[in-house]
Amino acid sequence: MEMDLAMKTFSKKEIEEDINKELTEALEGTKRLHEGVRNGVYLALRYYRELLRKIEKTPAEKILQSRFRISGFQKMLLLVRAWIRNKIGKIR
Repeated sequence: MEMDLAMKTFSKKEIEEDINKELTEALEGTKRLHEGVRNGVYLALRYYRELLRKIEKTPAEKILQSRFRISGFQKMLLLVRAWIRNKIGKIR
C-alpha cells in the first residue's frame, strides 16, 4: 500500500537535506540571473542557508520551541559578502 505524502513522516535530517538540495539548485539558477537582480536573490539564499545552519545545530525536540534569527550584524556581514562576491563573480 502506497503511503500518501501528507501521511509520510520525515526525519529532521531528511528535511534538512531536502532544503539544502533546493538551496543548491537555486544557487545554480541565481548564477544565470541578470546582475541587477542577482545580488538580492543571492543575499536571500545566503540568509536562508545561515538559518538552515542554525536549525541543523538544534536538536529535533527543541525545534518547535526555538526561534531562529540572524542578528542585525550578521545580516550586514551577509549583505557585504554577497555584494562583493556578486561584483567579483565568485557566487558560491
